[in-house]
Amino acid sequence: MYHPYRFHFEKNLPIVEVRTTLLTALSATEGLFARALVRLEASFILDEQSRICLIDAATPVGQTLCQIFTELLIKNFNDSFTVELFIQTPSPEFEVFQ
Repeated sequence: MYHPYRFHFEKNLPIVEVRTTLLTALSATEGLFARALVRLEASFILDEQSRICLIDAATPVGQTLCQIFTELLIKNFNDSFTVELFIQTPSPEFEVFQ
């Protein structure tokens, strides 16, 4: 199951700072779960042009990455970002097999 959170960053926040913060959160998550498990279970993307980051929180690893990233953003950048659960309905052509 896909459980993504979407972060949107204001223009006054340098995107290089966002990338550095994401890498710091990733490193902290690796410290808790081990690098191999993070590689297997963490799913995220940072689109620097649109200033959006998606993190899938469907696993404990993803939840932890999301929580650490959010906490670091709050601590360092206060209100220069928003975060929301990203709900997207699949297109009719998309089928999910379970």
